[in-house]
Amino acid sequence: MRTHALVALGAALVTFSSVFLAGGGHWGENGPAAIDGNVVTRAVQGIVAGVGFLGGGVILKTSDRGTVRHLTTAASLWVVACLGIVCGLGQWALGVAALVLTLLMLVIGGPVEGAIRRKIMARIFPKVPMSPSRHTGEIRAVRDPAAAPAVPILHDDD
Repeated sequence: MRTHALVALGAALVTFSSVFLAGGGHWGENGPAAIDGNVVTRAVQGIVAGVGFLGGGVILKTSDRGTVRHLTTAASLWVVACLGIVCGLGQWALGVAALVLTLLMLVIGGPVEGAIRRKIMARIFPKVPMSPSRHTGEIRAVRDPAAAPAVPILHDDD
């Protein structure tokens, strides 16, 4: 949570300060006067690229196995940076709408994704009951009440 808050705050600060600098360092009636859009877009590009490296570090650092992990964390960091950019530009309605959608995806999206994945996997790999007479090659332990230790016996049903 702290990481997300810091990324959003940093993105908002950079965007807000670039808008201020693009306006010549002074504010007019409704914000900075005569904004140079190139300055602001370069700041936004820098934020998106920098947060991309941060998200890549999250993915690579924790991918010690053969699977890719923590993609949602990296994506949420990227979205939080975009929320910071939007807030830095003063687009509060868009920021609140995007925040609500982001929270819905993060809170409800996990269980929904898990349910869909289980349903798909159940169709692809249905559970077939195993026949007890089918040879599986397993070793079963048979306990004789007279003998104390378990004696492993290999059952061969050929």
